[in-house]
Amino acid sequence: MCTLSFLPLADGFALAMNRDEQLNRVTARPPSRHAIGGGFAIYPAEPGGGTWIGVRENGFAMALLNWYAHPVRPDCLSRGRLIPQLLNGGDYQSATNQFVDVDLARTNPFRLVCVDTASEVIREFRWDGTFFSFVDHPWKIAHWYSSGFDEPGVIVARSAVARKAALQSDMGSIAWVRRLHASHEVERGPYSICMHRTDAQTVSYTEIEFTADHPDLRYLPCSPCQATPLPTASPM
Repeated sequence: MCTLSFLPLADGFALAMNRDEQLNRVTARPPSRHAIGGGFAIYPAEPGGGTWIGVRENGFAMALLNWYAHPVRPDCLSRGRLIPQLLNGGDYQSATNQFVDVDLARTNPFRLVCVDTASEVIREFRWDGTFFSFVDHPWKIAHWYSSGFDEPGVIVARSAVARKAALQSDMGSIAWVRRLHASHEVERGPYSICMHRTDAQTVSYTEIEFTADHPDLRYLPCSPCQATPLPTASPM
């Protein structure tokens, strides 16, 4: 259950992600730096080491969404292991090639959005539990949504909110995407981008900004509608 937004910037990009989870799920670890592929990456992590979003020092980034439109099985490997593994190569072509070694048969359905700054490529990897594919998206504002509650209805509702927000004068700015991810339109609940249910809610907001050949990752370990300001960027 998540909402992901991509913004092209004058000299880079931004990714913003709401992570929606059950309230009884174990709290994630805050972002930290990891040596990887001859460089380093920064990402928050599950207790088992996996993650839902991360960025390399060269601006290569990934974000993972569960794909609830397809059946899931209880005996699968964690999807969170994918990003640390696939960030290793440092670009979208390497990530594509690495899927040869991914055990998809024991992986539940997902969509994995890969952002390669050097090539200005957004590649979305898709595994529906039976077939693996990928699609490339243009380098422009884009949004992805997932929900275990009512995924088709959530996509319709949140897409409408994003289209309305696109009419705002500062559309495409960091301030704009922060407001969007804190939004309770049309009403606070399971369909709002900042999601709230009795058993689940948006539990964190992660923001990656890559500009002037420098990545910053900011992390808010609570719903973005709360008044807590975003912390300073995690050290790279």
